[in-house]
Amino acid sequence: MSSADRHRGGDRVSSAGPTPVGNITVGVVGYGRAGRALALALSAAGHPVRMVAARSAAARAAAAADLPAASVRDLPGPLALPNPAALADLGEVPDVIFITVPDDAIGPVAASLATVGLPLEGVVVAHAGGRHGVEVLAPVLPAGAARLAMHPIMTMPAPGAAAAPISMDGVTFGVTADPAAAGLAARLVADLGGRTAWIAEADRALYHSAFALGANYVATLVAVAVEQLAAVGLPDPGQALRPLLAATVENTLRWGPAAMTGPVARGEEGTVAAHLNALAARDPALADAYAALAELTLDRLDAPAAPPAGLPSGPDTRSEADGPSGPSGSDAPARRARLRQALRDWRSAVLATRLAAPARGRR
Repeated sequence: MSSADRHRGGDRVSSAGPTPVGNITVGVVGYGRAGRALALALSAAGHPVRMVAARSAAARAAAAADLPAASVRDLPGPLALPNPAALADLGEVPDVIFITVPDDAIGPVAASLATVGLPLEGVVVAHAGGRHGVEVLAPVLPAGAARLAMHPIMTMPAPGAAAAPISMDGVTFGVTADPAAAGLAARLVADLGGRTAWIAEADRALYHSAFALGANYVATLVAVAVEQLAAVGLPDPGQALRPLLAATVENTLRWGPAAMTGPVARGEEGTVAAHLNALAARDPALADAYAALAELTLDRLDAPAAPPAGLPSGPDTRSEADGPSGPSGSDAPARRARLRQALRDWRSAVLATRLAAPARGRR
């Protein structure tokens, strides 16, 4: 099995299907952030949206306003399509039906879609989620459908935002596909101006976790940082953070761990201890998170110096900023080792205090 085959539909894939010619008709099941963004973008790229099924009246109204030519249907129930009549008179089935619901609901919706009596032979049933590959769509296989996972790596607009299509130009799509759907996937991504990245079925959870770490949790940390700066009276925390965040992301994407700066990178035990004490006084959970992130940072700093795959090797910006005694200096490993031990000692002391608290309460 070739690498390309393995990265599409797992063991089921032996060759890519043909690339469709002409417009590809589209159906969308679920009209929240992802469904609306994808439907509008595909429509703008010349692929007519023939059908939208949505659960809420507001979503159906939005779909009717956004896509006047589409047949807008009710999607009863929280996760599935229990009423076959909802799609029974659809007429010609679209070339591809996207299930754009939360990841945990994709399987139930696929199972219900397979029972409503639609002629799915030759149709591609797809989803736009990150966590799953194509196995979650197994219920549609007996009906003759091909399966596709096509996940855009981007943030979708909030509900209620303007209906203008958002640009997906340059967006990478994590794609897993059965062979019969691979050509269609490549065509749709290309027409959206995106880039196709083939992801193995077995790698989808690890692939998706990267975005939780690199985007979702970063948003959490930025929100916490804004709160901290507001608490000390900074008038515009967002404006203060924006240049620092932009430079940090750009430098890290360019140079990898060599871009790391700050008190952990410099091995400053006193500063890290002061941070932990200040955070613990405000919110112990923040101190715990800080300590865990500090140890993760130390792990990356002490790893071999080669940059991550896909990143160029570059100058160590830490040594440029901090001089020969900075993180890249000859004493850096020893200082980081002391800091790591200090973090372990802090964790042990915190754990002992928390374990002792209930015991004192029982006296």
